[in-house]
Amino acid sequence: MVFIMAYPNNFSNDSWRVNFSNIPKMENDEKIDMLLIDTYVKSVTLPDLSVETINSDFMGDTYRHPNSRTNDDLGQVAIEFGLSEDMKNYNYFYQWFQMLRHGITDATKFNDCVIKDMTVQMLDNQKRVTNKMSFTNCLLSSVGSLNLGMGQSELVTFPLLLQYQEMKRITI
Repeated sequence: MVFIMAYPNNFSNDSWRVNFSNIPKMENDEKIDMLLIDTYVKSVTLPDLSVETINSDFMGDTYRHPNSRTNDDLGQVAIEFGLSEDMKNYNYFYQWFQMLRHGITDATKFNDCVIKDMTVQMLDNQKRVTNKMSFTNCLLSSVGSLNLGMGQSELVTFPLLLQYQEMKRITI
């Protein structure tokens, strides 16, 4: 009897999706259409992982040690969105950014100013979830520019940068 070892296929660049638990509420309590967020994601750049090290000398040898806490030295998640025709998805992030920029007056509201959980799901060739990357307490740090071109009918996109508290990898 011969057993054939099955190796997974290569990962395709379009085999993923992103789900957001929430987008922070605005002052006017506008109901947020999460379909305009989840389905308009065009690309995601997952952050690199790095840790700062320190050196110690012992009996003429130098040893390197990690010098980090759980949520130190974290990169940022970069997300590119397609702009919806009515610009609502951009407006959600714009209002959130304005709220952050002008300060949060109530300390209890600070926890309401983050995306509680953003999950990037990795899919196999049959579009089944195989792995998840979960980012908790994501805080908006940048809303990128809108590049408009006269006479062009290309999709307009805008980038976002999100800082996060912790990244968790979940294997299914």
